[in-house]
Amino acid sequence: RLVELRLGLTPDFDRDRSGEQIRNFVLREQIGRGGMGVIYRAVQIFSDGIEREVAIKLIHPELVAHRQDEALQHFQQEIGALVKLEHRGIARIYDGGLQCDTDGREETLFFAMEFVQGMPVTEYVAQKRAKLGLTGTLRLFLHICDAAAYAHRQDIIHRDLKPANILVTLI
Repeated sequence: RLVELRLGLTPDFDRDRSGEQIRNFVLREQIGRGGMGVIYRAVQIFSDGIEREVAIKLIHPELVAHRQDEALQHFQQEIGALVKLEHRGIARIYDGGLQCDTDGREETLFFAMEFVQGMPVTEYVAQKRAKLGLTGTLRLFLHICDAAAYAHRQDIIHRDLKPANILVTLI
């Protein structure tokens, strides 16, 4: 009876998935969490042992629980649009879709993107305020606006654009 009950439960989305594999990506450690899902630092493994560091966002299953077929179709259309974005201020999307585990009990909606080693824009400005000055801060703001405007011209709206989601690498 206990085993039947366990199998009927929704998979534990909050568990640590470090070490798990999704397609040719191996999840390393969790690096972020938000309303949409969980982000892991991961490695994409190609043939001949070639690897690339990436970030993978695992979409929270409750976001697609209702009308799953419709949500999956919409998600795949969005991934199709996002992979075409080419702008130095926007992280590249490499892959995405629905991954089923080997026993078919758990499905994971995900997308893999460029791993950006940076700091949130507010932290960056606070640390570099004296060096940036007003001109440098405005230049940074214009770079952010340029990236958002580029996405908008491609009919992409971020929907969660906030300082924590804007990482600065260098200027």
